[in-house]
Amino acid sequence: MSTTELRKLRDRIEQLERVLGVDQELTTRLRFAFGITPDQAKLLGMMLRRARVTREGAYATLYGHKPDCDQPAWKVLDVQIHRLRHTLRAMKIEFVTMALDGWTMEPEHKLKLRERLEAFEEAHAAAHVPASHQLTDGEAYLGIAH
Repeated sequence: MSTTELRKLRDRIEQLERVLGVDQELTTRLRFAFGITPDQAKLLGMMLRRARVTREGAYATLYGHKPDCDQPAWKVLDVQIHRLRHTLRAMKIEFVTMALDGWTMEPEHKLKLRERLEAFEEAHAAAHVPASHQLTDGEAYLGIAH
């Protein structure tokens, strides 16, 4: 496989991950903003970007890449959902279980989730000093300012 073909495949995977809501950028933001695990961030990202998340789809997304012998029991997914629900409920964000088939999040809860994510990022962006304005250890030691 050529380098170009490999690059195209990686780009396509990134596109599909964004559509599903499990891309690295979104899940990292969700993890830090809500204090959740990587798997919970993927579940939350899926609920944020999709109208409905099926149990099979969630399981395949979280664990489908593992060999059969390393895939966890389905109960692990229930535990992740329970913990995610508990964390979000404290923030007045909820999602609904659909007859043991999956989960959905109402638009008003998706809006609350996005608002909380934006507020978290704004608060942390204000506290962040751009790298170009940071002093090196030597400059700080010598008391040199830019």
